[in-house]
Amino acid sequence: MNSAIIIFPGTNRDSDMAMTLEEISGKKPKLVWYQDRNLPVVDLLVLA
Repeated sequence: MNSAIIIFPGTNRDSDMAMTLEEISGKKPKLVWYQDRNLPVVDLLVLA
């Protein structure tokens, strides 16, 4: 499963979510800054 985490300013749980997603799927999630205009093609998108 390919995943990505959209990171917003003021949040601090993105690293916890990234570790959990990697443990579950075996793949590191892509980290995406909230202002990025291009989203990666993934199976799961998490807002953090």
